Amino acid sequence: MVAKIILDKHEDISMAGIDTLEVEINYNGGFLKFLSNELKVFGVLKNNFFIDSFRVNDIEGDVKFNLCRNSGGDYFNFPEGGELLSFKLKAYLPRDTTNYSDIKCSLTKNFCNECIEILPAEDYLIVTYPYCSWRRIAFFGMQLQL
Repeated sequence: MVAKIILDKHEDISMAGIDTLEVEINYNGGFLKFLSNELKVFGVLKNNFFIDSFRVNDIEGDVKFNLCRNSGGDYFNFPEGGELLSFKLKAYLPRDTTNYSDIKCSLTKNFCNECIEILPAEDYLIVTYPYCSWRRIAFFGMQLQL
């Protein structure tokens, strides 16, 4: 399953000078595995940002990394919105009886005592699969907003 993270149109935030964002993705590690080599920076971030300090814990269902601005790249300010990241999750035989997973994604930039948090425009991504030998995953797209 391929997931894309898309930023909605928003106000100009160029004055914030955002050059690094902390990204966290949470999911149910009981039956989902994050495919580390399939995490891609693309769309409006391509050639402007790169992934750094990548950590994944599939047992807990937690991925953390930083999006860092390339030298000479644009600061994080894309008022027209656009695609930011893509990643893949793979389902496997469950370790528990759960057949449901929210997939939550947060992007945060800390400024002293303040922070900018990019929030989901919709609630969450939802992944489900039926209990049978032929599993199916339903994926509902995710968009983010400031």
